[in-house]
Amino acid sequence: MFLKQRKHRLQNASIRSIIFMYFTITALAASVFIGVSLYGRLSRQMSSALQEENHILINQLGRTMDSYLRLVMKLSDSLYYGVIKNADLSDGSINGEITLLYDNNKDNVENIALFSKEGELLESVPAARLKNNAQVADQDWFTAALEKTENLHFSMPHVQNLFQDGTYRYHRVISLSRSVDINDGDRPGSGVLLVDMKYSVISNTMKRINESSNGIYYYLCSRDGQMIYHPRRADIDRGYFSENCEMTSQLEDGTYELSLNGRPGNVVVSSVAYTGWKLVGVIPERVQTANINRFRYYIITAILILMMMLLEVNRIISRKISRPILRLNESVKAYETG
Repeated sequence: MFLKQRKHRLQNASIRSIIFMYFTITALAASVFIGVSLYGRLSRQMSSALQEENHILINQLGRTMDSYLRLVMKLSDSLYYGVIKNADLSDGSINGEITLLYDNNKDNVENIALFSKEGELLESVPAARLKNNAQVADQDWFTAALEKTENLHFSMPHVQNLFQDGTYRYHRVISLSRSVDINDGDRPGSGVLLVDMKYSVISNTMKRINESSNGIYYYLCSRDGQMIYHPRRADIDRGYFSENCEMTSQLEDGTYELSLNGRPGNVVVSSVAYTGWKLVGVIPERVQTANINRFRYYIITAILILMMMLLEVNRIISRKISRPILRLNESVKAYETG
């Protein structure tokens, strides 16, 4: 009698286990398929969203940079067309007007100077004297202004060491120069107007965005690949890090997948108006991988929770499905025994 009851229980358990096993295998296969599909799709979406967010951010940075450069260009236009072009240098009235414009823009401008085409200092604000060994005519910004008289010219960042400074401080600047027509009594001539922009305005703007970028970094280069700002400039100078500015400076605005220091990554390029400078945002592979890994853990956790829920649901379903089958089996056996 005991063996018969045990055999009966084993048969019942076997039917229930088979139903549970098939339901479980089907549910697990569906869960894995959904998880893999969801992971692949959302990973691509996360990568695209990261690039789009970086693109929006770099465009905002470009507008900020463009606004600053246009402010300095407008100052140069005001100095030339509003003051220098209509003034006579011989009466000495020009200095007061230049000083007024400088005072209104001194947060962005280091100094303003007017030179003759021979390199002689005619006016400077704030008042300063040239150093004895200053070779103005050999400066890149000076020769560029005389060679292409119709253009405004932005120099690379450099230390402005033309003027004597009692504090012995050296100011890092970007020089905006242009050729101008001047009147000195009865002698019309030409010269060069120099507006030295504070490099700290650009570097501080770039520094702030790099500090809040979470692994993505941004740099600024000229149209011929010279570096204007890079957050790892010190490492580059020491040879610990490299950046292919020559290549990125030739790219049109957009998003590109490139090899960065031997590893794949994405770069977003945006041009700064008029200057030809390139703002470049770099998304290293490790940043994208870290974001995807965090998402991967979420997917795995969600699948495990789903599988545990499915196992419990399958256990309940298999019990309910097997119950009438077992009752029918018992009825058939009872019928067979008469």
